[in-house]
Amino acid sequence: PALVALGGTLAFSVLLLVTRRLRAASPVGLVTYQNLAVGIVGGAAVPFYWVPPTTLDFVLLLGLGVVSLGAHVMLNRALAWTPAAVVAPFQYASIVLAAILGYLVWGDVLSERMLLGNLIIIGSGLYIWHRERRLAAAGRRVA
Repeated sequence: PALVALGGTLAFSVLLLVTRRLRAASPVGLVTYQNLAVGIVGGAAVPFYWVPPTTLDFVLLLGLGVVSLGAHVMLNRALAWTPAAVVAPFQYASIVLAAILGYLVWGDVLSERMLLGNLIIIGSGLYIWHRERRLAAAGRRVA
């Protein structure tokens, strides 16, 4: 499970880097190609993990698709319009929301190690964000 989480984190990081690099591209085209790539990679796993979905599963998958498409488009636009250092702190909110939803929906309780890891991730990200803002302000004063 840790390798799956690490792989997902790596893939998400690459997605953010590519999105930032292609910020001038059409938002619809960018989201389409990104989702197509995810579909191809996910489709490769189908022969190994396929379980026929129920009607409720299809409804939930449809809802997931609508919400994730909207989130994906908004994240792409945010990365296109603002520096990544401005967008990154908002992504840490997903860690907090995931912990809350994990507890409310599945009854997951954060262990001390998970809480410490989350605090380290959020703290280091906020420190980098703060440092980048200070460096940018210092650069403006010099200029």
